[in-house]
Amino acid sequence: MKQIYAIFFAVLLSFSFNIERANSQNNVLLEYCTGTWCQWCPCGHDIINEILINFPNTVVLGYHGAGSDPWQTYSSGIRGLMGFSAYPTGVIGRFSGVISRTGWNNEVVIQSSLIQPGVSIAVSNKSYDANSRTLNATVKITALSDLTESILSIMY
Repeated sequence: MKQIYAIFFAVLLSFSFNIERANSQNNVLLEYCTGTWCQWCPCGHDIINEILINFPNTVVLGYHGAGSDPWQTYSSGIRGLMGFSAYPTGVIGRFSGVISRTGWNNEVVIQSSLIQPGVSIAVSNKSYDANSRTLNATVKITALSDLTESILSIMY
């Protein structure tokens, strides 16, 4: 079941960022928790903006929560699963564990340069029908090397 979710997540990201060609570089995922009430979170946003200047293919997902944040219910499940308990903290590439904002840049640098993707994913011929909520696309996944284990198991 995890494999189905991982493939769906990869395809969803490809649609969200309008990828028309194959991309064989490691696009690092930065997931972090934030809050409208958080006095330290603007510093986290500044760090993210700097990361995006240096690594524009970084995918950033923010999860709001706690305090009086109006979006806390929406992301409470993922915040709990990720283990976020302080704001702003984040997880880089789902490898780093929960780290403070001061460590995000270094971890993105490491994962961008040292971790090479095992597959290339190309999405083309995509269309979405909002009325029927039907998504159609051609997805081509190519192994970039001999895969010794399931690439999807590395993601979790």
